[in-house]
Amino acid sequence: MGRKTGGWTISHTVRCEHRGAYVCAAVTGDNTPDDVMEYLDEVRESCLGYGCPRVLIEEDLKGLSLGTMAIYDIVTRGSRRAAPAVSKIAFLDLNAENAQENMKFAETLAVNRWLDVRFFTDRREAEQWLVA
Repeated sequence: MGRKTGGWTISHTVRCEHRGAYVCAAVTGDNTPDDVMEYLDEVRESCLGYGCPRVLIEEDLKGLSLGTMAIYDIVTRGSRRAAPAVSKIAFLDLNAENAQENMKFAETLAVNRWLDVRFFTDRREAEQWLVA
C-alpha cells in the first residue's frame, strides 16, 4: 500500500491466517498512527470473516515509537471498534526500537476499556496466553 490520508502515507501489509483457535496477523510497514488504525481495522475484518475473535498480531513496524497521545487515540478508537469481532488480542512486537513502557501504557488503556490485550516479546508465551 502507499496512499495518503490525514497527512500520512499509509504504507503497510497485513497477512492473516486462521490457525484454529486464533487468527494470526503478520503486519509490516511504517509505525504511523494512520497505519496502525488501518491495519487494526483490517485485522478486525479478518476476524469477522473467519468468525474467530482471538488474534495474535505479529507487529513489525518501522520507525520510532508512537507518542502517548497517539497511543491514547488509537486505543480509545480501536477498542470501540473491536467488539464483538475481537475479544482477545496478543501483540507480539518485533520492533526492538519500540519503547516497552509505551507498550505497557497501551495494554493498560485497552484493558481499562474492557478489551483483553497483552503485549509479548516471546511468540510461545503469546500463543499460550491467547488460547488459555
